[in-house]
Amino acid sequence: MKQRTGAGRRRAGFLRDGRSFLLGLLGLLAVLFTAGLVLGSRAGGLMPSMGIAGDARWTSEPQSSDPAASDDARGLRLVTYNIRWGLGADGVHDLDRTAAVLRLLDADIVLLNETDVNWRRSGNVDQPAYLAEAAGYPYMYFAPALRTRASGGRGASLYGNTLLSRHPIAHAETVALPVPLGREPRAALVAQVVAGGKRLTVVGTHLGLSERERTAQTARLAEIVTGRPGPVVLMGDFNALPG
Repeated sequence: MKQRTGAGRRRAGFLRDGRSFLLGLLGLLAVLFTAGLVLGSRAGGLMPSMGIAGDARWTSEPQSSDPAASDDARGLRLVTYNIRWGLGADGVHDLDRTAAVLRLLDADIVLLNETDVNWRRSGNVDQPAYLAEAAGYPYMYFAPALRTRASGGRGASLYGNTLLSRHPIAHAETVALPVPLGREPRAALVAQVVAGGKRLTVVGTHLGLSERERTAQTARLAEIVTGRPGPVVLMGDFNALPG
């Protein structure tokens, strides 16, 4: 019998992992399309994580009287954006540039990845609250995936996903995603956004770096969206190539 070399075994393992991830992703997409998926700009052993850090916050009352915060559900524009806590490609941290991009994009609903609250590296700013005000979004939900000590002695530091919306957020929650022991915690925010008297379920996330993580995490996402009434949109940084 022909024996596989180490490289052959690694290649076979990679192909198996790739097929598993692809099957999991296809299964998730099938569930999402069944639920009424909306994608893009215009609406048209793994161990479970130990739970989500506290201090999830959501704004259900308008923070401004911006007339853009209407209940018109026609032509919703959705954007997903990993802001890297405001760090630009030039290595400069400038949250005002991030806010300027958000104003330029002019979206109705925005999912932000890698937002900080009380981190020394980003000036100990509450980034979700700052960006909501600076970019003109009356509704906001912050879903931390990680709680640590990185403030330079000014209390706990949080890091995770943020939803900004021009339409009311009727309900929101943070759901832990499975991660291997010792890897970065991952989470999904699940929000009910009311536009034009109708509810849109928005699921926002930032998936893991390995195929093994993403396979388990997409399976959990499929469970989250299964059976939810009305349209569902999945947004975020999936850490994966289109193929």
